[in-house]
Amino acid sequence: SGPSPVTSPLGQQVADAEMAMEASSQELIESAVPLGLSGQPDGAALDSVEARLEAIRTQIGIWDSANARLEEARQRQRSQEQRCAAVLQDTESAMAAEQKSQQEWRQWLRDRQLDEALTPEGMTVFLARIDTVRGSLTETRRMRDRVAAIKEGIEGFREKVEPLAAAHAIPCARENWGQVASAADMLIDRMNRAGEAQSRRETALGQHEDARRLVKDRQQRLRTAQQELDGFLALGGTDDPEDFRLRARTHETRLELQRQRNELVRSLELLSGPGDSFDAFRERLAGTDQIQLNKESAKTAEQEREMEERRSGLQDERGRINHELEQLTGEEESSRLRAQRETLLERLRDSAREWSRLTLTEALLEKTRQKFEIERQPRVVQHAQDFFSYITGQRYTRLFVPIGERTVTVMDSTGGTKRPQDLSRGTREQLYLALRFGLVREFGEHAECLPVVVDEVLVNFDPNRAQLAAESFATLSETNQVLVFTCHPDTADRFVDAAGARVIEVEPVVGTHF
Repeated sequence: SGPSPVTSPLGQQVADAEMAMEASSQELIESAVPLGLSGQPDGAALDSVEARLEAIRTQIGIWDSANARLEEARQRQRSQEQRCAAVLQDTESAMAAEQKSQQEWRQWLRDRQLDEALTPEGMTVFLARIDTVRGSLTETRRMRDRVAAIKEGIEGFREKVEPLAAAHAIPCARENWGQVASAADMLIDRMNRAGEAQSRRETALGQHEDARRLVKDRQQRLRTAQQELDGFLALGGTDDPEDFRLRARTHETRLELQRQRNELVRSLELLSGPGDSFDAFRERLAGTDQIQLNKESAKTAEQEREMEERRSGLQDERGRINHELEQLTGEEESSRLRAQRETLLERLRDSAREWSRLTLTEALLEKTRQKFEIERQPRVVQHAQDFFSYITGQRYTRLFVPIGERTVTVMDSTGGTKRPQDLSRGTREQLYLALRFGLVREFGEHAECLPVVVDEVLVNFDPNRAQLAAESFATLSETNQVLVFTCHPDTADRFVDAAGARVIEVEPVVGTHF
């Protein structure tokens, strides 16, 4: 049978592969000859050749780097040579310019007939000396002008002094400058004395005018007082002051007797009783013994005479005091005291107005401060206020930090304020807990909310506020993780009821003391 249709292509492929392998082997042998290998190299020989090639490649890299640095150095050398040539050219130009300047400088000196040996530096010193001499000359001229001005002023002063000295018979020789100065001093002294005398005269005139106005004012007041006195006398039905005083004393006596009678009647009413009792008492009194009444009347008359003598003495004393007052009215001291009294009263009124203004200002500032303290509190205090109000069952409604102080103040529902030391221990701990809640809330608003860990925080709270505090912890747990440690089952139950807390019992380690 003939070859299979499948076997023929495979055989052809095998033959082609063998031919390709033979060609590759021949090419490998030819390539290995330049590398010093004979025959077909194996894997180890190829690895050795590859290592040598890698070392050669490294050396070639080093040579390339050195060649690049050599080329860079050659470029820097060419650049330095160009700069050196430019510097030599600039130096030659500068030397030519210097020679030209030297020639121009010597020509300038010859034109001005100066020594050609003079250098520019020496010329600078020479010019500085010229400026110094010029300044000295200017100062000399200024001093001469000043001396001339002083002489002119002295001459004018002497021309003014001489006529005045002659008018006042003061010696003043024209050639004697000391005598002129002495005459001027004497004239100035006389002028000062004349000015003082004029001032005293004006002061005296002012005092005279004040005295005249004071006399006029007192005369007017005297006329007014006389008119008032005439009016009083007319009201009394007389024009004699003594008669008026007598009538006044009589009227006062009558009023006093009426007052005594009314007092006696009131005393009798107190003894007997008002109304019918008093009438019956009067009837009984009318039926008493006349002798006894006469004795009592005589006794009463004696008392009345004593009172009259006493009243007369008081009236005399009053008259004496009135007389002294009238005398004081017309004296200079009285006027001064009245003026001083008016001044003091005016100052008192001004002080009262100032006191009222300051008191009102203080009250307004206090109200403003209180309003600011209540309404403008930090966020920490505002958060703490909400927690504290809830924990205390609205017993305390506000928290604020007074201005300038480092303590917190609480306000109850009635408006009264207390400091922490005024609170009970439990309420004070609730306040501090609320402040910590406020601090946690404030920190969480500006940074990462951190866990809150507490241990036996409700131990000093009453049952009602302990439950409210647990509910406040539940509110805080909305923003922060809260871990509460306690050994009291009731406390754990409160947190379970308030926030559905998860209770984890921790068994104590043997040998560990808590």
